[in-house]
Amino acid sequence: MPEDKLPIPQFAAKIKAKYPEYKDVNDTLLVQKILDKYPEYNSQVDMSGLQPSKKKEPTDWVSKTFGSNQKNGGQVGTSVPQSEDEKN
Repeated sequence: MPEDKLPIPQFAAKIKAKYPEYKDVNDTLLVQKILDKYPEYNSQVDMSGLQPSKKKEPTDWVSKTFGSNQKNGGQVGTSVPQSEDEKN
């Protein structure tokens, strides 16, 4: 393991201690999502033991949880105005 880097379970435990709402989330998944959102923490976590994952289709847990808006390309927080014809 690279020096000064925490293994995934230890890094996940720190996150879960601060944010107990994540207690039931898989350690690896939680750490990957945190690092995706906050890449500045990459230097603190040893990810060397993971196999590279294939890019998931829109059926991943985020899409299942929050849905996908096909009209706006799946972007969160955007809306597509509807014409009067589309509303009916």
